[in-house]
Amino acid sequence: MRIAQLLSSLDAGGAQRQVLALSGGLTASGHRVWVASIRRPGVMASAFASAGLAVSAAGRSETGWDALGPMASFLRRIRPDLIHCHMFKADLIGTALGLTFGIPVVATLRNQDQFLERPHWAAVGRGLLRLHDGTVAITQAVRDHWSQHTGADPSRIVVIPIALTVGAEHSPVRRAGGLRLGVIGRLEPQKDPETALRAFAVVRARGMDATLHFYGEGRLASRLRALAARLKVEDASVFHGFVEDPCAAYRDVDVVIMPSRWEGAGNVALECAAFGLPLVAARVGGIPEMAAPDGTLWVPPEDVNALANALVRLCADVDLRRRLSLGAAGHAERFSARGMVRAHEDFYARVLDRPGAGSRSR
Repeated sequence: MRIAQLLSSLDAGGAQRQVLALSGGLTASGHRVWVASIRRPGVMASAFASAGLAVSAAGRSETGWDALGPMASFLRRIRPDLIHCHMFKADLIGTALGLTFGIPVVATLRNQDQFLERPHWAAVGRGLLRLHDGTVAITQAVRDHWSQHTGADPSRIVVIPIALTVGAEHSPVRRAGGLRLGVIGRLEPQKDPETALRAFAVVRARGMDATLHFYGEGRLASRLRALAARLKVEDASVFHGFVEDPCAAYRDVDVVIMPSRWEGAGNVALECAAFGLPLVAARVGGIPEMAAPDGTLWVPPEDVNALANALVRLCADVDLRRRLSLGAAGHAERFSARGMVRAHEDFYARVLDRPGAGSRSR
């Protein structure tokens, strides 16, 4: 098969890492794969190129709306059998061009997109789902979210879980005190790093010996630094910025905090289990489908006190940390990249075998 993987951006993120794993696996299986970004090249472009994948950035602006013409030329040149869209803006442009050129279009729904709560965007989402030749959701939670807000039949959305994209390195608990607490991911409102920082200030006020480490960049970075100063925990809060190899972050911490307000799946929850790290997570979206049930302490979203209480428990109880670490063992092995690639190959084949694939009468 000749497959065009179309993303909204090549910035650092779980979606980009999943598409990298999928594209590499498809190429290894003998398929021809191209990767294109609607927006100008991001930090992940080099990772795709290093994997031997042809990468194109159709847009040159931050918004990506200038990409329509270049993307049309790109698709005319490569003549794919299938367009696979990832993320909403790529879905809009990819679906429009697929209809124009008669190329079958599939899309992966990767988040519990909050804009669907607005009626006009729900109508747009409903229209896209009707125009797709096939639709994938990465978790049941994402499928149900889109179905609820667009009225789509959930049976028409195939669930293909994300894959573990880092090597498993299950390690024992490393220290009884001086815990390194980690928030790994983009510093954006969806991830709610502010709740983690406020909870950490409570942890320190209760006399716990711990430091808080942020691995990632985003719009909230400067605000978080200012907040750490106001809470008087700036000396115990470390901002590492973007880390190209996420394994380095997992090796560096003892406990992972995942306080997201909403989440499609949460690669971090799965990767945390692969490293045998205790996880403290908000019970939202697809996180419960990814996290190790016996390796996680659950808290409500946006609840500073509940998160602080869970972190204090972990700081004070090495046996609890050890039980959670052991409880995570083996969980991530069920989410293999090979299994994810094979599931997509089967899905693509079903789409292409369907009469009328790529036609306007869907």
